Amino acid sequence: MTTNQLRQKVVDVAVSMIGSAEGTQRHRDIIDYYNNNPPLARSYKMKYTDAWCACYVSVVFMKAGLLPGLVGAIPKEVGCGKMIEGFQKMGKQFWQENEKEPLPQPGDIVMYDWDDGANYATTDNMGAPEHVGICVAIDGNTIRVIEGNYGNTVKYRNVPVNGRYLRGYGKPDWAKYAVESQEDEEVAQIKYNKVEECPEWARPTVKKLVDAKILNGVDSAGHLSLDDNLIRMLVINDRAGLYKNL
Repeated sequence: MTTNQLRQKVVDVAVSMIGSAEGTQRHRDIIDYYNNNPPLARSYKMKYTDAWCACYVSVVFMKAGLLPGLVGAIPKEVGCGKMIEGFQKMGKQFWQENEKEPLPQPGDIVMYDWDDGANYATTDNMGAPEHVGICVAIDGNTIRVIEGNYGNTVKYRNVPVNGRYLRGYGKPDWAKYAVESQEDEEVAQIKYNKVEECPEWARPTVKKLVDAKILNGVDSAGHLSLDDNLIRMLVINDRAGLYKNL
C-alpha cells in the first residue's frame, strides 16, 4: 500500500468505531482488544473505567496492522503525555511541536491541552496533553478529528486551524509500511515459505493457521508462499478475532 492508502486505512478503521459509547459492548471491545494484544505499554492493563482516548488511537493503528508491537507507525500508548514522549523518541520528524503549520493530514495524531491560554493564536502551547484523536480530513480552515472518549464515546470534532487547545501533532512513520514504487512493490512480494522465515510479530498467527491446517502449503513444493501484504491481512484478521476458535 502507498502512504495515502495507509492513511485512508487508518481513517476507515477509526470511522468504523464511531458511536462506541462508554459502558457498552463496543466500548468494552476496544478495551479488550487492547488488553488482549500484548505487549502492553508500560505493562499496564486497561480498565473499563479508565480514560481511553489514547487507547482508542492505539487500537485503531493496531487494527490497521500498523502497530504490531510497542512501536510501529506510532508508539503504542494509553497515556497522552507518554504518547508524545514516544513520538519524540521515534525521531524529531515524528513529533510536530508547532500546531500552526504544516497542517496535519489524514491519519496524523492530534493532541489537545485543555489548559491552553487566551493567547493561543500567537504562542506555542507546550502544556501537558490531556486528550488525543486522529485527523480524518482538512476542510478549508477546519481540522476534522475522530476521538475516543469524547463525551464518553467515539465521535467527530471540528477544530479551527491553529485553534485553542491544540497541543501538537504526532506524525506516524508511514515509510515503515508503505510501498510507493514498483521496486518497493517487488520487495514487498518476497515470499516467506516457513513459519520461522516470517516476521517475528506475525509468527504466532501463521503458526496458529499452520497448526490448524488452514495454511498447509500452497505450491507444488508445499511452501507457504506468504508475502508481506498477505501476512499483514492474516494478522489483522487474527487480532479481530476471526481465528479465535481454531
